[in-house]
Amino acid sequence: HDEHEGKSREQPPGPASQSPRQEVVVAADGGLSVAGKPTTLDRLPADLDAAFKAMGAEGRRADQTVMIVSAPTMTYETFMGLMNVLSAAGWSRFGAATVGR
Repeated sequence: HDEHEGKSREQPPGPASQSPRQEVVVAADGGLSVAGKPTTLDRLPADLDAAFKAMGAEGRRADQTVMIVSAPTMTYETFMGLMNVLSAAGWSRFGAATVGR
């Protein structure tokens, strides 16, 4: 008999690339947008929920991926502010990318 039988089913959650994904875009001036619509830190969780719902991917925030897409000028404080808001609201899968110069 195989001692490892059954263990293959106990896999951790899939990689972030397989979960529904939305982008929070941080403009060079610090402005935020979700799904092409302006937002604020206060409204971010509700606007992300609406964006996930619009793509048919509403569900547990922990199962959704939030990509933070920013200009390279985004400050560490801005990034951490976003992460704090998103984490407190229940998201735990993140990605980050910079665009532009």
